[in-house]
Amino acid sequence: MDNSLESEMDVMFQEVEARPMNGKGKVGGGHPKDPYEKKKEYNRMRNKKLREAERQEVTTLRNQANELERLIKALAKRRRGNLLENGDDNDGNAMGMLPWKDVSSIFKALTASSETERQNLTHKVDTYYNVAAVMHQWVHSSHHLPVMPDTFKQTWRNSTLVAHESSRLLGFDWIAKQLYHNIDMMIQHCGLPASLAECSDVRIYPLENQNSYHMSKARQRIEDATLEEVVQVLRRQYFEGKADTMDSPDPNVRYFRNKSSYGSTSQNAYSQNILMRQFVEANRYVVFAHSITEDEKFPVDRIQRNWTNWYDD
Repeated sequence: MDNSLESEMDVMFQEVEARPMNGKGKVGGGHPKDPYEKKKEYNRMRNKKLREAERQEVTTLRNQANELERLIKALAKRRRGNLLENGDDNDGNAMGMLPWKDVSSIFKALTASSETERQNLTHKVDTYYNVAAVMHQWVHSSHHLPVMPDTFKQTWRNSTLVAHESSRLLGFDWIAKQLYHNIDMMIQHCGLPASLAECSDVRIYPLENQNSYHMSKARQRIEDATLEEVVQVLRRQYFEGKADTMDSPDPNVRYFRNKSSYGSTSQNAYSQNILMRQFVEANRYVVFAHSITEDEKFPVDRIQRNWTNWYDD
């Protein structure tokens, strides 16, 4: 019995005690009733309250049962509609547990998904192993320019590309970032003045025991334009709408083949594969062009020159 019902019983008992009854045990004016009659009246009213509470509880439970039945019918109707869409007209499948075939198909789908994921991971691991092997071979077989007579050593100037596509993309990125990382050192090596005065400097370094030389050419000038205007001009000039592009991993990289102007003047015409990339910063714009002397995908001519050109704005 809950607290509210107990409180009602207490009030009811107090009412019974306060009522006067007649000699036949009925309520009325006269002698007060004895304890037995009071207890009897209390039990009668108590039982009446309990029966009313039971009737209310039964009514509440019936309403809840009706609501649950309504929900079950709605869910069963929805499930049956889904089964009919899938070609299953068995009414027994609309209620209760899933059929064993459905459970089996679920586990089969999970198994297939796990197997597919395992195969994808295995393929990725094999791909990474192949890339690592190709890159290892590329790094150890790359040719570098000979050391110049001064202390500046250009051992970072790799100029070879492989045919393996993933390794090739890494090669583009490696060469470009190496050249970009060393641009400040290269500018210092060229001996440009610290001021903004215009200048042009050419230096020749004969290579010992070789019938060749290394030439360093530097030029500094003032452009009468904003950085944004210069960037737009150079971008249109070098990166937009070029028909001779062989590879372009992203809009900032262009790999193309160009006829050598030096070969034309020396009556030994040849073409070179050139990697060009731009780097855009908040207050700086860098473009470089670099000759690729070995390429498995796009073979180079027999005559080659190692050279790099930077444009720093």
